[in-house]
Amino acid sequence: MRNTLQRTMILDMVKSLKTHPSADEIYAEVIKKAPSVSRATVYRNLANLSEDGLIKRIAVANAPDRFDFNLSNHSHSRCSVCGKVYDHPFKISFLPEDWETEDFKATGYDLVINGVCSDCKL
Repeated sequence: MRNTLQRTMILDMVKSLKTHPSADEIYAEVIKKAPSVSRATVYRNLANLSEDGLIKRIAVANAPDRFDFNLSNHSHSRCSVCGKVYDHPFKISFLPEDWETEDFKATGYDLVINGVCSDCKL
């Protein structure tokens, strides 16, 4: 994969937006700096960056995927009111870093815990 200026800008944007942004949120920020970058370029580069293991794609049920620069195994909290995604502050102790059965060897996990954030529960 070529290391294009757009790819570098998109990766830097994911790193700087510590809010687990969606592709549309990343696109909105990218075009502020580079108005000629297309939405398709942002989507394609996000897919490539996650496939290359440089960012993590967080699949969220009934919502757009989110992107995270923290590649370690960790869980997330998602507010069901505003949709924001946060790093979950607690280690999930019942999920080991890796486990193996006769039929399956786990190499990591993605866990999204749904609830209501402190801003929305007021």
